[in-house]
Amino acid sequence: MEWDISEGTFEIETDVVQAATGVLDKPIDLTKIYFENGMYTDVKGWGTTVSLMAADGVEIEKSEKMLLTTVARAVNTKFQSSQVRYDRILKSPKTTGMIYNAGEGPVMVESVTGKFVLKVKGDFDVFALSSSGERLHEITTTRSSEGDLIFNISKSNASQHYEI
Repeated sequence: MEWDISEGTFEIETDVVQAATGVLDKPIDLTKIYFENGMYTDVKGWGTTVSLMAADGVEIEKSEKMLLTTVARAVNTKFQSSQVRYDRILKSPKTTGMIYNAGEGPVMVESVTGKFVLKVKGDFDVFALSSSGERLHEITTTRSSEGDLIFNISKSNASQHYEI
C-alpha cells in the first residue's frame, strides 16, 4: 500500500487486487495494470477509483475471471457540504469544508474514461457489465507489442464495471 498525500493518491497492490484512488491525473502504473485517465466533467482525475480484482479467488496472474471497477466522484443523493473546491481557484483538486447532510441512497457516480492496460498474459474477452452484473456488450481490445491487453473505457460503454 502506498499513500502519497502530496499527490492525493492511494495505491494498493496485492496478488488478488490492484487499485488506485484519489487524484488520478497522471498515469497509474502498477505491476499488473496501467491506467491513463481521460477527461470527464470539469476536472481531470479528481475523485477517481480504478480497481482490478481476481473474481475467482486466485492471483491476478493466474486468474481466468477478473472484475475491473472504475468510479469517479461517488456521492449520496442530496449530499450537501460547504465544500470549497480549490481547483476552481488554484487549479488544485484539494478540497475543504463541512458536511451538512450526508445524503442517502442511491449513490450518484460519474463515468470514468481512459486507457486501460492489463499486464497479464492470456486470452481474455472484456465485457461491460450492468449495475447488477449482467453483460451489456463486448469491448473491443488490442494487444501491445509486449502482449498486454489494451482497451478504452468510454462513456459509450455505459458501465462502471467490466468483466475480464
